[in-house]
Amino acid sequence: MNIAKLANDQGLTCDEFIEIIVVFIDTAKRDIEAIRSAVANDDAEAVVLAAHSLKGAAGNLGLDEFYDIALGTEQHARKHELTNLPRCVDRLEEALRRLVSMMRDTH
Repeated sequence: MNIAKLANDQGLTCDEFIEIIVVFIDTAKRDIEAIRSAVANDDAEAVVLAAHSLKGAAGNLGLDEFYDIALGTEQHARKHELTNLPRCVDRLEEALRRLVSMMRDTH
């Protein structure tokens, strides 16, 4: 992921984009936890809502990996394919770990 390119695509400086990414990370943690909880409770609608939120934020920031995983999560939940959702949550958490690590390396 190229922070400078993503920032430029948004018309932001790198520092401004990083500030937004920090907010995204906090929000993503909550959304992923909401998805995990909803999966544990077999609540497909709650998964849809949280995955949709995450998908929109990721898409707006150009975070394609997050967008794709969140989209898949949302689609599985809309179809009530709940057996696929734990793997989706794992993939979201791994993507978040990589993003956090990259942000640490940036500073």
